[in-house]
Amino acid sequence: MKKDLGRAVKLFMAATLCGGVLAGCGNSENFVFTNTNIAAPVQPVLQAPVAVNDTVTALGNSTLLQQTANSVLNNDTLNGGEIVSFDATSANGGTVVLNADGSFQYTPVAGFTGADSFTYTLGNGEGESTATVTVNVNGLGFFVNNSLGTNGSGTQASPFNNLGDAMLAAGSGDTIFVFAGDGGATNQTGTFLLPQGVNLIGQAQGLVVAQTIEPAGNRPVIAGTVQPGGNNTISGFEFIDSVGGSAIEATDIDNITIQNNVFTGLMDDNIALDNVGGTYTVSNNEFDGPQIGDCLEITMTDTNGTFTFANNTIALSNTGLPQTAVAYIVAGNSVATCNITDNVITSAGDEFSVSFFLTTSGTADVTTGITGNTITDANSGTAIDINSMSTMGVNATISNNVIEGCGDDGIDYEWNDDVADTFVVTIENNNVTDVDSKAYDLDGTSTASSTGIFFVRNNIGDSNSSVSLQFDLGGMANACLDLFGNTFAENVNLSNGSGTFDVERADPGDGGPLDAVGVNSIGGTLNTSDLTSQEAGYCQTQLP
Repeated sequence: MKKDLGRAVKLFMAATLCGGVLAGCGNSENFVFTNTNIAAPVQPVLQAPVAVNDTVTALGNSTLLQQTANSVLNNDTLNGGEIVSFDATSANGGTVVLNADGSFQYTPVAGFTGADSFTYTLGNGEGESTATVTVNVNGLGFFVNNSLGTNGSGTQASPFNNLGDAMLAAGSGDTIFVFAGDGGATNQTGTFLLPQGVNLIGQAQGLVVAQTIEPAGNRPVIAGTVQPGGNNTISGFEFIDSVGGSAIEATDIDNITIQNNVFTGLMDDNIALDNVGGTYTVSNNEFDGPQIGDCLEITMTDTNGTFTFANNTIALSNTGLPQTAVAYIVAGNSVATCNITDNVITSAGDEFSVSFFLTTSGTADVTTGITGNTITDANSGTAIDINSMSTMGVNATISNNVIEGCGDDGIDYEWNDDVADTFVVTIENNNVTDVDSKAYDLDGTSTASSTGIFFVRNNIGDSNSSVSLQFDLGGMANACLDLFGNTFAENVNLSNGSGTFDVERADPGDGGPLDAVGVNSIGGTLNTSDLTSQEAGYCQTQLP
């Protein structure tokens, strides 16, 4: 009888599979296969955390609150670890409170400046890692709160109760911070000498050094005069009158910033800076105007500097005889840049004689930009008045200003016999209406061969007189005029003395005449005398 070897082999293989390679077969026809050759999962190897050093900046005499966003853990590798220890006392005796999320509080020893440090340690089951936090304490803060009955040491935790002590204590690189206190001028009346290099910050500004030390709040009040020594910032105050003088006055200093202050009810010049240099900025302040004098008067003699008056609001409400919103007087061999931008001037009382007044003498060389200002019913005289009286004509850009209502000219530029060079004046995109004299008045007279290059373009002029634009040359003064794209409601008068008066598009052959459609819109009469017509673009070729 033949043996079915094939069947025997099959039975043997089945038995082998059930008994060896496969488990759990039994007699069931539904085999359950279990793979006994799968490797066991690899467990991750836990690594120790890695702490990385940090550096922060603090102000002396105050507490630094380092927030979670700037946590010391931000540059660390935790590997499941956490802070297991830290120095509660820094290397130079400061106090430290370090939180689990890496935020911390640091207070240096009173009067300390320089580099300080503390360490912290991260740990997990595999090990530990330590890092150092370096705290650079730059300058001291001296704090003033006039609502306190007892005078302190001037720290944030124990403020002075009077401004005078802070002025005496502070030195270059320090900051004086004044709380709103009792809301008045208690212990903040009189004359205060602000040392060179010290910033004077009121609570309305807040105090920020890397992190917020004190948030912004109400304004502290100073009744008197602050006399800065140079390289100062004065910000966040209300200044009121107590002595009949200026709120801020200085002589022979460099570099000052005056911002975010309110000047109320002052008798004389609100700010008077005599013979200043460097960079000086007056911005984001509110003035109600002086009873006499100027909101801001700046003089320069034989000094160099850059002046910016920007984003200020002057709402003239005092009764009296205010003179000028901004008077800028440059003499000697000074070299200066003057930027007056985005200010608003209105009047609810007596008017300024002039809103912006700039005058030069000697060999002073000045470049000015007067742009984006709004002047409404604020002047008994001229709104913008430039008198170029030095040997160097003032290079000026006067643009995008809105002037509505004044007792004399809207924009006035004048140069005289002393000017002996070539200068450039651009007057464009201004809107001057409801002025009692001329909307635009340009005058030059010279015994020397001075040349003014004028671009008067895309302006609107509407006066209460018969003249929108007056341009008079006298003596040997020369000028080149690009007059284009303007809308003038009244007469335009252009006249020449013995010099040369080149005017683009004066004749039809050069693309004119000046009152042709597409050149200028002149509602009155175009009156010209002794002009030399030039084609469009000629004045551009005459630039120095």
